[in-house]
Amino acid sequence: MDLHQLETFVAAADCRNFSGAARRLSLSQSAVSRQIEALEASVGIALFTRGRRSAELTEAGERLLVYAQDILRQVDEAKDALGELRDLEAGQLRLAATTTPARYLLAPAMVQFANEHPRVTLHLMIGSVQEIGDAVSRGDVQLAVISGPVVPRNLFLEPCMGDRLVLIARPNHPLARRPSVEPRALLGERLIVPPAGGCERAAVDAFSELCGLKDGLSMWELDDTEAIKQAVVAGGGIAFVSELAIQTEERAGLIARVRGRDMVLPRQFFLAYGKGHRQSPASLSFASLLRKMRA
Repeated sequence: MDLHQLETFVAAADCRNFSGAARRLSLSQSAVSRQIEALEASVGIALFTRGRRSAELTEAGERLLVYAQDILRQVDEAKDALGELRDLEAGQLRLAATTTPARYLLAPAMVQFANEHPRVTLHLMIGSVQEIGDAVSRGDVQLAVISGPVVPRNLFLEPCMGDRLVLIARPNHPLARRPSVEPRALLGERLIVPPAGGCERAAVDAFSELCGLKDGLSMWELDDTEAIKQAVVAGGGIAFVSELAIQTEERAGLIARVRGRDMVLPRQFFLAYGKGHRQSPASLSFASLLRKMRA
């Protein structure tokens, strides 16, 4: 009993004659007959009752058909599984992320992924939540990491990793020298913020409103996290910046955190998938890598 015999047997059972099985399998009718005869010889029992124009399954044939269909299904599943592994060894993975996770979360993950799968070409799009949501919905991007849940309805979101916006200043700034700072102590300070419309700005605005600081702060807008950090280093003011973004400057002693119970603003990153889009082996593997990093 071999796979070719089982495939021929299932085709003959479906068609109820050997000529139909021959057409389906692109074989001659005599080749189909030989395959069935060889299978019957191997199992030691007749599988078909043959007529002039039909072939009906015997009781033994009915029983074998159940097993044969299951065997062929499992063979197809095994081929698919091996094909997915093969696809993971070569191909393309299109990613997207908002600015902070792109720079400080995806970049290290992409390096690790590239080391493990060097033949997979990685592409990273950086954009706003809306731009990324649209790209994932269209299928232009397979997997995205965003810093806010406001996206089109046809996306599936999975909490990925937490982040914190921390208040930073120059190390010699009076606020940085205090062991703990209350929100009212920020009145009169220049707060450097990203432009309105992003998740980070929304978090800062909510903090200012909640603490009654909205009219007492001098706002200075810069549209890039790196520019904001450099402005703080130069003494231009204070800023809420992702904890992921300040590690290098903090170790170098260029900036310091302003301490205080309310000086930390938590937020969440999300993995975004397109509903109805099949995830490739590469995107599933990359998502698994991000989950491990979260843990």
